[in-house]
Amino acid sequence: MKKTVFPAADICHSAATKVDEADIVINNPSELMIIIPALPAGTYQLEVTTQYSMGKQWLKEPRTSVFEKTLTVK
Repeated sequence: MKKTVFPAADICHSAATKVDEADIVINNPSELMIIIPALPAGTYQLEVTTQYSMGKQWLKEPRTSVFEKTLTVK
């Protein structure tokens, strides 16, 4: 089972919001679709943290990827 955490960090306030695992719509190696919760107005940076690997064993340490584009909520 893939266990992935999706924090959306508010760039201005450095807060983080975790997305519930039930809100992961698609979780494939080359495609990720999630339902983002209601967020206060602001600019956010999306980060994906996972310990899943292609093999049968989990990675020893979680890895985080930061998306280049920001999310703006008005």
